[in-house]
Amino acid sequence: MASLTDDKIRRLKWDHSKRTRSGNVPKHQIHNDPDVKGHHVRLYPPKVNGESGKLFYLAYGPSTNRKFYRIGRWGDWTLKDARAEARKARKAFYDFGIDPTKAKKKRIEEAQERPAVEQLTEKYTGGHAPPVWSVSTFPSAAATSSNWGPDTTRAERQLRKQ
Repeated sequence: MASLTDDKIRRLKWDHSKRTRSGNVPKHQIHNDPDVKGHHVRLYPPKVNGESGKLFYLAYGPSTNRKFYRIGRWGDWTLKDARAEARKARKAFYDFGIDPTKAKKKRIEEAQERPAVEQLTEKYTGGHAPPVWSVSTFPSAAATSSNWGPDTTRAERQLRKQ
């Protein structure tokens, strides 16, 4: 079997002739990567603009209870990076029993619990006085800033001095 490459993924097109056993159109078509066991590209039907969605997945677990870990969209992830992520997830699952899907959900939840930059700045500036360099603390600076601002040229400043 030929190895999967970025160029081959780019050229993947939805095959309209493929059907399920019951004769229905499948939800997605799978193209396996022989370099990493369980790693594959799912090709989704084309949208109105004619482009098909291409996503990297990893199938893991026993064949009776197969689970799928979504790595990411092709374009956001290169094939090389997706393979590295698939190898890492397979190793974590088979060597240490860490479910990659549950680990990803946990990372997302922890990230959402962390305060945003907006919240941190509000917390910091809430109990502090305005900065010293603020125009509001020096009314005379507001009057001179229009005279000596960065918009005026050197010649204009020389004329104003005279």
